[in-house]
Amino acid sequence: LNGLTRVRKIVDGLRNFSRLDEADDKLADLREGIESSLLIAQPILKKRIQVVLDLDQLPLFYCRPAELNQVFLNLILNAAHAIPDQGTITITGHDMAEAIVLTFADTGCGMSAEVLKQVFNPFFTTKPVGVGTGLGLTIAYKIITAGHGGTIAVTSTPGSGTTFTIRLPKESPK
Repeated sequence: LNGLTRVRKIVDGLRNFSRLDEADDKLADLREGIESSLLIAQPILKKRIQVVLDLDQLPLFYCRPAELNQVFLNLILNAAHAIPDQGTITITGHDMAEAIVLTFADTGCGMSAEVLKQVFNPFFTTKPVGVGTGLGLTIAYKIITAGHGGTIAVTSTPGSGTTFTIRLPKESPK
């Protein structure tokens, strides 16, 4: 029964994450999308990475949920890969007057100023050959900026971790 319960949670999480029936804009629960992304990332997070969520008070948001879930998963996986041993990923969300602001912060290895200049460039990666495509952050950037009229910014200090900040306007850009 325990195993079946876990399988059901995974299947429900995959269905929620993919949102195959939701390619168009609609009202969505961003917290639900982040939680389903975390469920998908669980095998990489395992017991070595603590996840702290501060997403209370987020309203339903008009967006393309499947695309945002892709962004969330990419940021979570990148954060997990940046943490060599034990660490923390902190995800916060704030309902501001004109926008929803989400931050994804990790206690990983951080990035140099030279790397920061290139993180959104296609095919740029700091991972070894054969690991990743170097397209995740490029796609995330396009989804946030072109797809949702928002912004995504990154700050980082080598040895201290990285923070990605997403600002999604409440007014549709279309």
